[in-house]
Formats: sequence, C-alpha cells, structure tokens
Amino acid sequence: MLKRLVIISPQPLTLDTRAALADEFSMSDLPWKVDIVDWTAASAVFQKNGGGA
Repeated sequence: MLKRLVIISPQPLTLDTRAALADEFSMSDLPWKVDIVDWTAASAVFQKNGGGA
C-alpha cells in the first residue's frame, strides 16, 4: 500500500531534505511505502485536484 505525504511550504524542499525524508521513511516500521510530494514542484493539475491526481 502506498501513502502520499504532501509537504506544503513557501519554498521547494531541498534535495538533502527530500533524501533525508525518503531515507527515514524507508527505514521506518510503517506497514506502507510513503510517497513524498513537494507541493511547490507538483503540477497545476495535481494542485487543482487537492493532491488527488
């Protein structure tokens, strides 16, 4: 199962931050994979649909 985590912030996430988040989630005991989405880098369609596209 895949869960989406949309991070909304005034500035785009740095590559270091994205990498650190991805590493931490991949090493976690969560029973699902987490897809990290940077709102500032998401498409207009994705944003218009509230992250559901």
